[in-house]
Amino acid sequence: MPAFTATGPNALVNCESVRSIIDGISFKSKAMDILSKYGLARPRPGKWYSQQLWLNAIKEISDRFLPSTLCAIGLEFAAKARVSPEIGSLESALVMMDEIYRMNNNTKGTAVAKPCRGVPNGSHGHYCYSRKNCDEAAMLCQNPNPCEFDRGFIEGIAKRFGPARGSVHIVHDDEAECRKTGAESCTYKILYRQPIKGGFHGHGD
Repeated sequence: MPAFTATGPNALVNCESVRSIIDGISFKSKAMDILSKYGLARPRPGKWYSQQLWLNAIKEISDRFLPSTLCAIGLEFAAKARVSPEIGSLESALVMMDEIYRMNNNTKGTAVAKPCRGVPNGSHGHYCYSRKNCDEAAMLCQNPNPCEFDRGFIEGIAKRFGPARGSVHIVHDDEAECRKTGAESCTYKILYRQPIKGGFHGHGD
């Protein structure tokens, strides 16, 4: 789905999503000015906010700041996001990124429904992890977030749950589609610094 367009008129994001903008931009006054413009300047714990207004703020940031700013916001979101207590490793966190997305996005008070195993939830967006071998995996990102935000989100999850700093390297797959050109998704290569042992892990495993 194209970036910056909410998944529906009732789509919501949580307080942690809004806080990631405040803490991801170095110039706090500018961040607050942008959030104030869209009624998001004072996010409260436990509250939900319009996904479209949040995306409007992200779009303005995208237009006014360097791409690295969106990456920084994605990093902050990964650090603050609600996550499942079942996550016990870096790879399990990457496998469960779709669930993390659903836990932090909401439709009329109900968390975005979980898709069937291995079947993308196209109407609400999704993240789909697949491991190619012990050294490399991929993350398909089909959601309304901009490309650089998702890079930061993936890197942030790796930082939050990885065994050591720099345990993975994230590279945009330039041979795949990209939302910058109006495509439905972007794909990132996840290159493991230390080979992962064990069987293949795909989306929903």
